[in-house]
Amino acid sequence: MFKKILVPLDGSMLAEKALPYAVRLANRLDAQLYLIRVVEAPRLLGNQHKLAKEMVSNAENYLANLTHLLSSRTLKPHTEARRLHTSVVRGEAVFEICSFARNLEIDLVVMSTHGRSGLPRLLAGSIATKILHQLNTPVMLVRPFEQKHGQLLAETFSGVGEPYSNRFEGIETRLVLPLDGTRFAETAIGPACELAASLQAKLHLLNVRGEDTQFYYGDLAGMGYTETHYYEVSPDDELAPVTYLGDIRRQVNEKGLSAVIGIRKGDIAEQIVSYACQNSADAIVMATHAPSELGWFLSGSTAAAVMRQSHLPVLMIPVHGETGANPGSDVEMKELTRSH
Repeated sequence: MFKKILVPLDGSMLAEKALPYAVRLANRLDAQLYLIRVVEAPRLLGNQHKLAKEMVSNAENYLANLTHLLSSRTLKPHTEARRLHTSVVRGEAVFEICSFARNLEIDLVVMSTHGRSGLPRLLAGSIATKILHQLNTPVMLVRPFEQKHGQLLAETFSGVGEPYSNRFEGIETRLVLPLDGTRFAETAIGPACELAASLQAKLHLLNVRGEDTQFYYGDLAGMGYTETHYYEVSPDDELAPVTYLGDIRRQVNEKGLSAVIGIRKGDIAEQIVSYACQNSADAIVMATHAPSELGWFLSGSTAAAVMRQSHLPVLMIPVHGETGANPGSDVEMKELTRSH
């Protein structure tokens, strides 16, 4: 269950672009929202030590003011003060964020792909990438539109300059789950179904066939299958993806969740983003792994390309180890939908 949400902040307006999504999710999921700011100040004596203390004090004031704003009824949407928790820590950003997430057993990290450092390439050495590599926790990445000078947080919440900031607000929530038939890609099924059950969302199961792509129908690990169906099919077999996604949809439907199938051809990242936008998706859910693993879906280039092209939230499910194990893959569907 997604009951503890963490938002790392650095004091910039761009980092705050993640807040509308996090607040709406916290409200919908009845979750606690943790705001953390890491002060990377040197632990030195003299005037520099005094400066470090001032930096910590400023960070604490920043989060206190932010908490007041987020719980104010003048902000739409706002959240209840009881949900909000703040923390200022000193140290290295990635280490402190990951330590905080582990210690509090955070279920979801929501963060902007920009901030104080600018992050010239999202999935190449950025803070977000390092967090994905070091945590087993799903990370929702938000790539904001260009920030206009002097824009207020209330304007961001209302959609000014950020047309997707109203995601997770509509009556019908839609999650796009791209799958390529590999076990590693399927590790995103468990977390996606868990989020869909909590939000009463519709899952869009998407397969994109690139040029000369050979579809690989593997073990449906994320669905709790014990039987393995390893066989390759010809790229000319148009029914293979339909059969594969149909099996998954049937299992999802039997557990009380709604799902539809989407089949596309062409550039994979481009088609994922295009499908998500055309179907008014609230988020894209993707497994992410080292580029050396099999399957188009797992390559770092595909994940990076989706993030470069999409301003929709992308929920990254980190896959670690050869088996593709992650915290959500061992949760049986009956547990995810018991209350529905």
